[in-house]
Amino acid sequence: MTKQRAAIIKVMKENCGHFTAEEIFQLAQTEFPSIVRATVYNNLNAMVDEGMVRRICQSGEPDRFDRNPMPHEHIICTDCGKVVDVSLFNLKERLSQEVGCPIDDYELVFHCKCPECRSMC
Repeated sequence: MTKQRAAIIKVMKENCGHFTAEEIFQLAQTEFPSIVRATVYNNLNAMVDEGMVRRICQSGEPDRFDRNPMPHEHIICTDCGKVVDVSLFNLKERLSQEVGCPIDDYELVFHCKCPECRSMC
């Protein structure tokens, strides 16, 4: 494993949240000042392909990256873009039983206004 990838993994493990590649780049620079933006983007893409992290796509927004590679659901605030992990207990297994075939993977995103944004109204 390269030092750059180790720095990216460290950033994702030590910081809770769902960060954009740019945010990960900025955080990784504190640990590895010579890291370049392209290295972060390339490593994140490879880590998605390898199943180490999940990409969260939001229309009109930069992709975010989730350090939890297991299938789970997200709630995204429609105002501030905050992403929160949620779990619908055994959703994959229940759907597999209902449709009669195994589900390999899924993405399920709910959109709402988070409590912080709601309180600002």
